[in-house]
Amino acid sequence: MTPKEIQRELENLTSGGSEFYHNPRMCLDYLKDRKNTTLHFAKKAKKAELENRELRLMLAIAHAGVLLYTDDGEIQDNRIHPCIDYKRDSVEMIKEKLYIRNMNNPEVKKFLKTLNEDGIEK
Repeated sequence: MTPKEIQRELENLTSGGSEFYHNPRMCLDYLKDRKNTTLHFAKKAKKAELENRELRLMLAIAHAGVLLYTDDGEIQDNRIHPCIDYKRDSVEMIKEKLYIRNMNNPEVKKFLKTLNEDGIEK
């Protein structure tokens, strides 16, 4: 919380209609708990963001290998169309592009011809 946000919340809490109006200690405890909760969620969000970035990099390396474009912090696989930007594309977009790539792969097409309509090999 920024100092302005704390000041604004403190003013709201100490207004006449608040339960904290007659108990300043209770008001300060409340603000302390809010600050700790905010910091806790900020740390969890940061950790999730770092894990997301690491997983995207691992996926990109697994698919593109040494041909992965990583200049200036980019994480792109431009070997085959559609190009995949592992840094900016949403997870759904990455899944869709990988599906399109696989369906255009001649080996996958050959394998799919060996399956019947139930997905079992003939």
